[in-house]
Amino acid sequence: MKKYVAIVLLVAFFFATCSSHYAPPYESSEAPDYEKGYLDGKLQAGRRSQQGWVWGGCGGALVAGILGGGIVMAMGYNSAEYPPFEAKGTDAYKRGYVNGYQDGSASAKGSKATTGCLVGTLINVAAIVLIYSLSSD
Repeated sequence: MKKYVAIVLLVAFFFATCSSHYAPPYESSEAPDYEKGYLDGKLQAGRRSQQGWVWGGCGGALVAGILGGGIVMAMGYNSAEYPPFEAKGTDAYKRGYVNGYQDGSASAKGSKATTGCLVGTLINVAAIVLIYSLSSD
């Protein structure tokens, strides 16, 4: 009986705390405008150059190893920015555009920082292998 009560309580706790994650998406007349704005904003953010984040990830990895590159990567993935101009359209489209732009810019910055981190880490490993091979002769 105790096992049954524990299972029921566990399932009730799950549905009480996590059920919003499994709820079907809210459908309204604004949903298509929001989705179009979201996709347009994400596409526009992906077009912006984020090469500084490549250099930041590479520099972080060169200076502080994989930890330094990881810190720059985390900063990139958490640094969303607002679009440089206000989109034209309905309120739902504007909301979607801003959210899409923020998600797209954070994703682009994080992926560029990841690339830089990998390059910096590979340079560190190559330098260590080269130094070790030259010193062992």
